[in-house]
Amino acid sequence: MHCSPDLRPLPHNLILEFVSIDARGNVTQCDCWVTSYPDYWFGNIFAPQSFSELLQKSGARRRFQARPEALMKHESCLGCEYLSICHGGCPVRTYSITGDSFVKDPYCQVYKAIFSTIEKIALNTASASRRRSLPALRMR
Repeated sequence: MHCSPDLRPLPHNLILEFVSIDARGNVTQCDCWVTSYPDYWFGNIFAPQSFSELLQKSGARRRFQARPEALMKHESCLGCEYLSICHGGCPVRTYSITGDSFVKDPYCQVYKAIFSTIEKIALNTASASRRRSLPALRMR
């Protein structure tokens, strides 16, 4: 399972650990939001409030934090084997294409194909590496 029993997202989701700050001090989830969507700014670091207060009081940040749970409840993400890496995909791309950041990324199938291919390559590489190292272990 990719979330706690009460559907809270895993703690390693970037929503909880990452922000972007532009040269003018505007803070948002990533640089794509800063350059394109001022309504999604969390605030500005040059404002009188502290950075912690800015993050705690931001309605835009609360919307970002609510996205993973919404995706798990209303989209097919909960059953996806790649949820722990994808988290529903890129919110800015989703919003740019659909006008709604509370739906999964329109490139979901592309992500799945990429992750599946990478997984196969990694497993094949690990398997080949083990086969090469086995004879050396037997000789000892």
